[in-house]
Amino acid sequence: SSGINAEYGYYYRVSPVNKCHKVEKPVVVINSRDDFLAPLSAYRLAEFTKNPNLVLWSTAAGGHVSFVDGLFPVTSYLDKAVPECASLLREFTATSQDHEADS
Repeated sequence: SSGINAEYGYYYRVSPVNKCHKVEKPVVVINSRDDFLAPLSAYRLAEFTKNPNLVLWSTAAGGHVSFVDGLFPVTSYLDKAVPECASLLREFTATSQDHEADS
């Protein structure tokens, strides 16, 4: 087999996406759409819709790992993103509970 196929096979086997179905506690996965190393297209989005304990939150900016904005002064997108995410999760939880009560 070629090196490319072997490398793909390795990354496929070790990818956490392959374990999405096993997640039993709520997990928020944060991805930045401008992350060139882990683009949104690398995520198998269907896995996130199959497990109610998973939420994929994709931000417009943030890059890879750091979510740093600017050099001087250094600020972080996470300073803005985390409160926004918490608000969205509260809305998501409330909506989920409303749907459970209706059924």
